[in-house]
Amino acid sequence: MFHWAERERKKLASDIHDSFLQDIIILKRKIEEIKLVTAKKQPELENRVAELEEEILDIMFNMRETCQELAPPLLSEMGLEQALQDLVEKFKLRSNSKLNIKIVESPNPLLNNDYKLVIYRIVQELLNNANKHAKATEVTILIQINDKNLKLSYQDNGVGTDLSLISTDRKKIGLVGMAGRVHSVGGHMKFNSEPNKGMIVQAEIPLK
Repeated sequence: MFHWAERERKKLASDIHDSFLQDIIILKRKIEEIKLVTAKKQPELENRVAELEEEILDIMFNMRETCQELAPPLLSEMGLEQALQDLVEKFKLRSNSKLNIKIVESPNPLLNNDYKLVIYRIVQELLNNANKHAKATEVTILIQINDKNLKLSYQDNGVGTDLSLISTDRKKIGLVGMAGRVHSVGGHMKFNSEPNKGMIVQAEIPLK
């Protein structure tokens, strides 16, 4: 299921990029042509056309961001650390929370693409949850990798949650899926949280 889901993500990202995004790019070029004409013949429409062009640029940016989240190119091209750094930079742009993240690893950890993708998706979901739901002012993530296992610790000072409702709360469904990803590679994940007391997440994955 884990591999199937990732294949579907890649397919969806490719479909968005090759169809909708290309259509938007063509539309932007048409707007640019109209902008040249209106600037000469109908100056009063120039501002409105410029506004439309800005809206199209925003849509293009969001579509590219969506494609990268569905199938992160940096993960395969630059490695886990660079891909996580990209997530961190985007989180800082979208959130006012203070983020502390640290990766501690042995010189040559046995980390194949499956494990890298699982860690990337875990951090991605935790940061999304922190930004959209937790209302945290501080978030801390520690990733430790050695020859035997991989450990991830997460903590925030947000609104927390009632863990007895985590499987039925739509806002927390991503956390349930995240635990499933960890289990899919033989690991386990623990949540510790109460309303108004933040959240602690710990994951450990044995490296084979």
